[in-house]
Amino acid sequence: MANWQGAKVTNKGTALIAKVTAGSTKLNITRVAFGSGNLTNIESATRLVREIDNAEIITKVQKNNTCTVTVRLTNANFTTAQNISEIGIFATDPDEGEILFAGMVDANPDFVQAASSSTLVAKTVTMGIGYSNSDNVTISLSNTMWVTAEEVLTMISDELRKYGNNTHRINDAVVAANTAQTITALTDMIGNRIKAITGESTWVGNPANNIKGIQSSITDLLSLVASLPVTNIKDFNKQVISALDQEKLTALGVKYNFDNPNAWSISFGKLFGGLILQGININPNITINSSSSTIQLPIPFVKKNLASLLSDTTGTTAITGGGNDEGAAIRSRYTDRVILYSGWDRGLTTEVTIIAFGY
Repeated sequence: MANWQGAKVTNKGTALIAKVTAGSTKLNITRVAFGSGNLTNIESATRLVREIDNAEIITKVQKNNTCTVTVRLTNANFTTAQNISEIGIFATDPDEGEILFAGMVDANPDFVQAASSSTLVAKTVTMGIGYSNSDNVTISLSNTMWVTAEEVLTMISDELRKYGNNTHRINDAVVAANTAQTITALTDMIGNRIKAITGESTWVGNPANNIKGIQSSITDLLSLVASLPVTNIKDFNKQVISALDQEKLTALGVKYNFDNPNAWSISFGKLFGGLILQGININPNITINSSSSTIQLPIPFVKKNLASLLSDTTGTTAITGGGNDEGAAIRSRYTDRVILYSGWDRGLTTEVTIIAFGY
């Protein structure tokens, strides 16, 4: 049977503790490894004698001058049977990198079989590392037995067998209460809540619709509302209010962005047929006569760019007496951009405003 001796801090670990207590760093446990060697002089050791594998760190909690580490050792990577006789705690030193912080040995080690479907074993170990200064460091260890997966399954099966013949008929008339209850009472209360949610007479009743079906019905209703003709303002208001009762504005696709005053947009959502209004203030930087510039819109239209309007540019950059009054215009429009054309002698190098409508 395993008999782990008290852990000892290595010389490098003592130096790290001095740095920790001086406030220049924190104690950072990086990993815990186990091996099959004979670690005789822990204080001067810098590594395990025969390291086998790293343990899985389950929890690592540091509070004040105490660090508690819980690890799980398994034979999952064992290709041959091993004696588990040494454990090493590794930490990070700000000057030296990873060091062997502390080690512990077992004079009567457990012999652990190689891993297989029937001999997968594990052991959980909790180590508490406490210190008040570099000369006062203690490490306590919880000692638990190695158990095989088969033994764990047997224990679970034995426990479950105690309840294997128990049955309970759910009484869905028991109203849920926010107090401590037995498992039997909780099943009754859950049945009661299921009955209330479905609206059926019993908790096992088959409801006419489920949540997914209800959501689909709401979507269909909103589509119908969006397609209704607007005969007058009163009817239109009724349609809007009815739709808002079903979904929030964001769910209806209503959104806007004015974070950038030079590139803004408003999406009116499905109630307005997906209408989008957007605008951009930009210098097209057209320096050559009769040239074009591609201007990206703040957001792309889903289907169509209905119209794109350009602010008046008459006389903005024309040469006096040049005789060119063709100005600038939107030459082409797309769902995500417009093509701006300038016929000025010197191009168009001042800011213009473009307003676009679409859906």
